[in-house]
Amino acid sequence: MNTETSKIYLYAVNRPNDELRYHISTTDMEGEAYWTKIGEQEVTFTVPEFNEFRGDIIKGLEATRDKMRAAANAAITEVDEQIASFLALEHSNENG
Repeated sequence: MNTETSKIYLYAVNRPNDELRYHISTTDMEGEAYWTKIGEQEVTFTVPEFNEFRGDIIKGLEATRDKMRAAANAAITEVDEQIASFLALEHSNENG
């Protein structure tokens, strides 16, 4: 197993008309409007072998695919309904 070390930053983000939020970033956002640095720290993670988390990556990709498929099917259904609506109008104009 390998280790990865990174510096992380904790910020309070206080945008107008929004509730105070906390954000952890690997990017130093100091100087950005509404971002106040609370602290920074180096963290080290033990990284497992790829085989140990490959299945989780595949599950995530499958979930993404399923969401994309559902969104595509919804969009296709919407277009089909629009086509049906225009065909119904055309049919009613022929009879009218």
